[in-house]
Amino acid sequence: MTLTVRQHYVPRVYLRAWVDSSGNLTVLNKSTGINIHPRPENILLEKHYYEDPTVAPTNELEKAFHEYEGAFGGLCRLLTQVETTAINLKQPVAETLADMLFARPERAAALKNFAATAYFRTPLALKSMRDQLATDGSADAQKAFCQLNFPYDLGAMAFDSTLLQRFKDLNIMIVHSADKRLDTGDCFCVPIAWGTNHRNFGYDIGRHGQAGALLSITPSIAAIFLANPTANKPIIFGKAAPADAAQEINALIESSSERWVVRG
Repeated sequence: MTLTVRQHYVPRVYLRAWVDSSGNLTVLNKSTGINIHPRPENILLEKHYYEDPTVAPTNELEKAFHEYEGAFGGLCRLLTQVETTAINLKQPVAETLADMLFARPERAAALKNFAATAYFRTPLALKSMRDQLATDGSADAQKAFCQLNFPYDLGAMAFDSTLLQRFKDLNIMIVHSADKRLDTGDCFCVPIAWGTNHRNFGYDIGRHGQAGALLSITPSIAAIFLANPTANKPIIFGKAAPADAAQEINALIESSSERWVVRG
C-alpha cells in the first residue's frame, strides 16, 4: 500500500477555497514580508509530519484526519452553494447559512469535527501545548511534557481525549463578510478568549466560559466557536461582519500565525 509522505498540517481540501483563477494561493511569509504564490499541494506540509518517529511510517493519523477532511470538503461546497443562493435571493446570508447548519446536524458535526482537528494538528499547536505544560508546575503536567515531543504524540493524545466532544458541545456563530475577504494561516483554528488572559491552549476550550476558537471556512465565511454554559442543545446563529470586523478577524489570524498567512 502506498503511504502519504508529504503530509499537510493545513489540509489541501481547506486551502482550495483560497486559490485564485490559476489555482494558486497568495501567502505572506511573516519572516520576510514577501508574498509567494504556491499551489495548495506545495505549502503548509512536512515529510512524515504525523508519523511516530519510533516506528516505520503507518499513516495512522493521516488516515484519521482524512475522514474529517472529506466531510468538511462536502460541507464547504454546500455552504458556498447556499451563500450564492442567499445572495441571489437577497436573503441575509449569515442567518441563512446558520439555519441550514441547524437543520442539518450532520453538517454542523462535520464543521465541529474539522475545527477540533484543526485546533491541534499544526506545528504551532505542538509548541503552544509544550509551552503551556512547561510553565505548569504540577507533576501531571511535567509527565505530559516529557511525553509530548512530536506531532504524532499530540495527535494521538488529542484523539484519545475529550477535545472532539467538547467542540461538539460548543455554540457556533457563523460570520459572513461581504465587503472584505477573510484570511487564514498556519494556525487555522485560532484559540481566542474574551476579556481574560485565560487562554490555555488545549485544556480551556469547552471548559472555560471565556475560551473559544475562530476558523475561517472560506474567504467570505467564518465560524466562531463559543462556550455553551448550559446543558441545552448547542445553538447556531449568524451575523454579518462589516469591513472593520472582518479586518479585526484578519488581524487576529495574522498575529496568531507562526509564519504563513494565506490572503483572502
